[in-house]
Amino acid sequence: MHHRDSAFAIILHANQVLLVKARAKENWQLPGGRLEPGETPHQALIREIHEETGLDAQAVRLTGIYRREDGTVARVYEARARGRLAGARGEIVAQRWVSIRDAKDMVGASTRKRLVEGLARILAPSPGGKSAAN
Repeated sequence: MHHRDSAFAIILHANQVLLVKARAKENWQLPGGRLEPGETPHQALIREIHEETGLDAQAVRLTGIYRREDGTVARVYEARARGRLAGARGEIVAQRWVSIRDAKDMVGASTRKRLVEGLARILAPSPGGKSAAN
């Protein structure tokens, strides 16, 4: 099997995070997926978010780079999204806005690490005293 790098998004809205549930996966996960040949991580992120949720998104900043055992790299971005969730589509059977606390319990171990580390960066106070999410 040919392995490719991937890109995933932490999308926050009203103190909730967007998770998706794929038909073939046991746990919920962050929106995102593998890069297509010739695609940049940003392009893959925007395409995957739209395919999985119906939302139009833009990457805000990279929150982490994670090397997997198979040698591929998963990049996680803070992203903003507009639009309305599309409901079940393709391999995605559900999308849901959930509290950060619930999200940590709904995802698998590797996604939990990426989510916790990404949220720490996104929600960290800026030099002006406000968190970046405000």
